Amino acid sequence: MLHVWWATSGQPLASVTQEELSDVRTLKQHLRALHGFPICIQQLLHDGHCLEDGCKLEAPMDLQLVLLTVSNTQGGQAEAELGLAAIQGHVEVARFLLAAGPEWSEGPSPRFCPGQLGDGAIAAGSWRR
Repeated sequence: MLHVWWATSGQPLASVTQEELSDVRTLKQHLRALHGFPICIQQLLHDGHCLEDGCKLEAPMDLQLVLLTVSNTQGGQAEAELGLAAIQGHVEVARFLLAAGPEWSEGPSPRFCPGQLGDGAIAAGSWRR
């Protein structure tokens, strides 16, 4: 079994078989589906080492999860994931992203306006903190 825990509190987040998830990227997608954690701010650790998305997972394994701030993510990943969350109506993912960094307090970039996307709950409250 693969076990995922909060790095700070030790609270269990997920237990899955190796057959269900083959690599770190797939596990991040699973955690997004279970808890709404945006993929781009998830950092998984094993024995104190950061795991890359392509890293293969082998059971048994205990992993720790840390949620990064938006400023620690690369490029426009957070903005792209926020746009996708709005289109797909994933309010929890959008809330995590909006809470993850100060850049969002400036409002949307010219490339992204949540009011033009799918979820009214996201569009109505996106830029209010």
